Amino acid sequence: ADDQGAPEPLRLRGAHAAAVRSLDWSADGALLQSSCTALLGWWDVRNGGERVLNAEQVADVEWETWTSPIGWPVAGILTERSDGSDIHAVSRSHSGALLVSANEFGKVSLFDHPASVDGAPCRVGVAHAGHVSAAVWACDDSRVFTAGGADLTVMQWRVDGVGREGSAE
Repeated sequence: ADDQGAPEPLRLRGAHAAAVRSLDWSADGALLQSSCTALLGWWDVRNGGERVLNAEQVADVEWETWTSPIGWPVAGILTERSDGSDIHAVSRSHSGALLVSANEFGKVSLFDHPASVDGAPCRVGVAHAGHVSAAVWACDDSRVFTAGGADLTVMQWRVDGVGREGSAE
């Protein structure tokens, strides 16, 4: 096979012990953030994928995307009965003002971002027949698209407004 021009794989050192659930780049492209069911990890891609062990080193990093169900900006999306494993998808809007999560029980929740306080207020929609496996924002943040697991559907949700005045239908 001709592999000329193929990208060189980045080997992350000290990677996760469980399946990786999310990947996010820092705004400057220097760091990669990943999460599994147990932890949030950071990798310095400038140094060949060295793991960043000190959370203080990434505390002020601006993230281009946020899809991790773990971390300070999403700490308030968990309910009292949740251990986090029921959250299947998280996506921050392109504007950075809103956050959507999708869970095992077919719920799609819209939060202000960051949603860092316990029991962060949200709007909840239910339309899928079972778990929701993915949630992504339209390029202009006007809609969220979700994919159902068992029901094999893709749904679109209109998002009116941004920030504290936003709503989802």
